[in-house]
Amino acid sequence: MSKASMVLLRIAGSVVFSLGGGVLGFLGACAVVVRTANGNEDAGLMGVIILGPPGFLVGATIGAAGGTTIAQKALRQRSSFWRALLGAVVGLLAGVFVIYCLWRLDLKMAAEWWETAIAGISLPITAGAVLGSGWKAKAANTAKTQS
Repeated sequence: MSKASMVLLRIAGSVVFSLGGGVLGFLGACAVVVRTANGNEDAGLMGVIILGPPGFLVGATIGAAGGTTIAQKALRQRSSFWRALLGAVVGLLAGVFVIYCLWRLDLKMAAEWWETAIAGISLPITAGAVLGSGWKAKAANTAKTQS
């Protein structure tokens, strides 16, 4: 299998698991808010607005790293979840910095700010996880002969 197709499979795994992890993180944050709101609708809505996006980002970051690692395991490559997670966290921080700069300069890539924020943060998370997983990654047969 060519190196380009291996990278594309890692990207696909990262994107799929990032979306799944983001949704699960958002739902988990919402469940915590609903559980603690005790029937107060206003507190529940504000809690979802405040805790939902960070839950999505944490879930997406962990999901991207996990998806990349699983794809590497399926390709029989050496993989490290922690390296992929480190790359995803660096991507998250870079994405937040870029979105903050765009917000301060009053520039938008899309019609609404939330669309710009989702694209501007999710893409660097995925890219960081894929790049982080590639640090010292070797094919399985190469890894066996050099160990």
